[in-house]
Amino acid sequence: MDFLKAVLVTGLLANSVLLTACDSSASADDSSLRSGNAKAETRNRAELEGQFEYKLRTEETSMQDDRFPFGFWEITRVYPEVLSTSHPSAADAANERISELVGQFRCDGMGDVAFHTREIHLANGVLSMAYEASWMCASMPSPERVSGFLNLDLADGTEIDLDEQFRDRYAFEQFQEAAIRELLQERENQAASQGVTCPDIQSVNGFHTDGTELWVASLPGEPGPAPCNVKVGFSLPTLKDRLKPDNLLLTPRVRRAQAN
Repeated sequence: MDFLKAVLVTGLLANSVLLTACDSSASADDSSLRSGNAKAETRNRAELEGQFEYKLRTEETSMQDDRFPFGFWEITRVYPEVLSTSHPSAADAANERISELVGQFRCDGMGDVAFHTREIHLANGVLSMAYEASWMCASMPSPERVSGFLNLDLADGTEIDLDEQFRDRYAFEQFQEAAIRELLQERENQAASQGVTCPDIQSVNGFHTDGTELWVASLPGEPGPAPCNVKVGFSLPTLKDRLKPDNLLLTPRVRRAQAN
């Protein structure tokens, strides 16, 4: 009986060692798979460099209206149209999102509408831009204005989440706290010089990048004095310890400079 127990215990130990080895091997395989996927993601991202371009599209319309003091209304829209011979469906997806944004600012009837983009940056399969829109419909007593940003991953046409570019939640929260301090200081400087009062800043709610600088902004939820719309810049290389290795903010040139 003791001999049989010994055989059983030996067998169980052998099986345990075998299972542990299999688990270790599986963990190593999973780790290698994740590493391989990250490398493939970086490689595929690099392959998008130079595959996209854009041209500015301008739309101008004038509508006669004798009831209006000037006798007509004008609509002017200037925005980028993404072009790609190698990735046409991705370009179409990006253009669809841009059209959705531009179409948000309109009048159901007669009115003046203006939409202009600025600081357009396209590199590494990423389109980043700032925009300003204003509109005054026939029924409105005064015009409304808004400014914002659009950041698209041209690999699939989706919008880029800033927090997803950071290593973890803690790294993003640290960055956001520093950004809010800078934004508050900038806003106070501008507001004080023009004698206006602005709402408090709770979070970073807009950003754009030129591949070397990350610009973050606090945009009020409702139209307000221009000094309340402030933004501050952070050098991307200084954020490298907080960003994911495969983040979408850095251009290949900056990545190479960091590696050297």
